[in-house]
Amino acid sequence: MLAGDLFAKIGLEHEAIKFYNKALVEYEKNKDSTEYVYIYLGLGSTYAIIANYEEANKNFKQALSCTKASDHSGTSPIEINIELGRLEYKFKNFSAAADYHKLALELSLQIGFPGGEAISSHELAKDLFQLKKYAEAKKHAERSLEIKKKITSVEQIMRTEKICFRIDSAIGNYKEALIHYMAFMTLQNKLNTEEIHRSSIKEDLNHKFEEEKEKEKLVQQKKEAEAASELKQQKFIRNSLFIGFLLLGLVALIILRNYFAKKKLSAELANKNHEISHQKHLIEEKQKEVLDSIRYAKRIQTSLLPTEKYIERIFKDKK
Repeated sequence: MLAGDLFAKIGLEHEAIKFYNKALVEYEKNKDSTEYVYIYLGLGSTYAIIANYEEANKNFKQALSCTKASDHSGTSPIEINIELGRLEYKFKNFSAAADYHKLALELSLQIGFPGGEAISSHELAKDLFQLKKYAEAKKHAERSLEIKKKITSVEQIMRTEKICFRIDSAIGNYKEALIHYMAFMTLQNKLNTEEIHRSSIKEDLNHKFEEEKEKEKLVQQKKEAEAASELKQQKFIRNSLFIGFLLLGLVALIILRNYFAKKKLSAELANKNHEISHQKHLIEEKQKEVLDSIRYAKRIQTSLLPTEKYIERIFKDKK
């Protein structure tokens, strides 16, 4: 939240809004409605600076709701009512603006807060001026100026001198109007000198902020590049392992396929060998049968035919 306040003060409103929203997330964990008041108030003021009045109004009302929920005392309700009144003034709802500023003034008087009384009276004087209630507007403007001369800055006094000048001009009190106008111009010249100095400081701060932002960007880019490189390497390792396992699986599949093919071929060869052996056995059996038949026939033939000696003897006898 402090970072948001700092960025808002040096004119980096969008950065301020980012930090305020981060603070909301952090305080959401703790459910700390007291801190919510200041965050929503900061957001509302910052949105008002960049003329996003719808968001400003929403955040101011959220802050006001938090003050009621937490029974919040102190100056925050005064600040919120002043800001809501300023928004109504921008929308030209001068009566509604006056109501908010009257409430802020009452709260300031209740707790004895001179700063709140001075600002509330100033804003109320502006509202009443637009409503043409000049006498009442003059009373509040002069009271605001009286307090501001004691406690506030040159810029705040200058603004009230200006509204006093406008009120006195409207009612024809030109002498006092001239006094307020001269005071306004003197303070404006003084403020311009201070503004030049503040602008220089602001420019330096902006330059330093941009440098730091650029450094952070370069560091982030380096981290992202390193992360991308590491991710690429991890991806390469993962893909390599995947391809390795895939090739290993293919090799295992080929080996397994060859094993089963070889086993099948061995079984087929074994069947063929068995069949050949069986055929051989049958052939041998047939051959044996044939040989046995021949031997048997030869024995029969031998037993029926006369021997050679017998035949020779018969031929000899015939001679």
